[in-house]
Amino acid sequence: MSQPPPRPAMPPRPPHLWEGSPSAHPSHHPIAPGEFGPPPSPPPEFGPPPTGSPGPGGSTGPARGRRRTVALVLAALLVVAGLGAGGWALFGPSSTGDDEAAERPPHRTRTELAWSEDVEAPDEGVLATPGTWFTDAHAVKAQAERVVALGLADGERDWSFPLDGTLCGTSLESAAGRAAVQHGPGCTELTLLDLDKGRELWTRRLSDPFDPDRFEAGELAVTRNTVAISSVSGSAVYRISDRKKVYDDGGTADGCHPVGVRGGEALVARVQCGGANAAQVWGFDPETGERAWKWKAPRGLDIAKIVATSPAVVGMQTESSDGAEFLMRLGDEGREPVKMEMQRQNAYLCSNPTALCTDVVVGDGAVYVPGETHSSHGDGSATVNEVIAYDLETGEVKWSGEPEDKRELAPVATLDGDLIAYEKATQEKGGALLRFDGETGERSVYERHPVATSERESDMADDAVPLLHQGMFFLAAEEIYGRDSAEEEKSLLAAFR
Repeated sequence: MSQPPPRPAMPPRPPHLWEGSPSAHPSHHPIAPGEFGPPPSPPPEFGPPPTGSPGPGGSTGPARGRRRTVALVLAALLVVAGLGAGGWALFGPSSTGDDEAAERPPHRTRTELAWSEDVEAPDEGVLATPGTWFTDAHAVKAQAERVVALGLADGERDWSFPLDGTLCGTSLESAAGRAAVQHGPGCTELTLLDLDKGRELWTRRLSDPFDPDRFEAGELAVTRNTVAISSVSGSAVYRISDRKKVYDDGGTADGCHPVGVRGGEALVARVQCGGANAAQVWGFDPETGERAWKWKAPRGLDIAKIVATSPAVVGMQTESSDGAEFLMRLGDEGREPVKMEMQRQNAYLCSNPTALCTDVVVGDGAVYVPGETHSSHGDGSATVNEVIAYDLETGEVKWSGEPEDKRELAPVATLDGDLIAYEKATQEKGGALLRFDGETGERSVYERHPVATSERESDMADDAVPLLHQGMFFLAAEEIYGRDSAEEEKSLLAAFR
């Protein structure tokens, strides 16, 4: 068989400069053609994006899902605790939305491991399991061969959407009750899912111009009316309402190629270009999908991650660093961006391989990051860190908060202007959620987890992202590692209440 022609090399990395300013399943809809072609005419260039309200905040292989209910009769618990399926949601880094204090159910300070969705661990290697979203009634989790909805009350599976082929990637966030999934033989299908009903809205076929039967796994993003994908095989933005492709980098004359995307309230891409302005950030109109603005990074710097989209916050790095060395909040038109120096940051901030900048929270006029880990005073065997709050308007440190115990802290979400941070479990002691006053950093306890399940919680937390939704704390696995000795199943998603 003849080999496809070699893929053109990316242009050399020159100096930077400032410039401010349906599928194979018969029940699915037919697949709409999505081959990359000439892009629409470029729009006028704008300066940095306008400021909006605070926003969000491997290989695959076969797996078999199985729900495990742990140590609770939840129906009785809901009656006693008064926890209904209210509309309030407190969101972690992979969700978007606003919390409504008036609708928030009573919160229990002492919680238990309510249920866990477990999957069969691979014999070896790593099983990638990105994608965790929430609705009023469900926690929705992507698995290797399907997407499943688990009831918040009991963890029971309410619907299951089978994927054509295996999972290749997902959007980090959901928007307007929708999420995007890349899957299929050769990762050539991009599907938009209705998370409330568990059904496909539409699927587009992806095609690499050098290998039509394959499309490299990429980063996906959704807003209320756009879906975007960024991959080494190509990048595109689709408008949800009419399924039209409104951006395609296949024919750009400026040598620019998106290399990562984030969605939610806004659609933002990090971009690599030729010429003197190699690293850029582009904003797309979340309604029309058309390119609206761009920002060129300072000379000698790259964009490590898009931390948030509304307001737009990016992690910046030099070519020699493994993670973000500082954060940049992109300001209003005509205003210089705000720089947040990370002298006391964790050395590996934003260094994880996925699009998610783990443990960084943006909300209520502040950015919260984990401080650098160090040995606990008086106990060299324990490692601790603080959480640090930066003012989005000035870039200055507002305060730093310490853990209650000799443990590590991870920012999770904001709540009524305060920060909720996860004090990680140990083998001997359950985890806890701490609440830090947004203005002063004063600490209080939001909830504690039991000793009885501390060993399991500690094991789950090692490879999971902490999330909050409707007063419930979740540990959502991003990766499942090969089985340890006789251990056949590992937690994909665990809920505490």
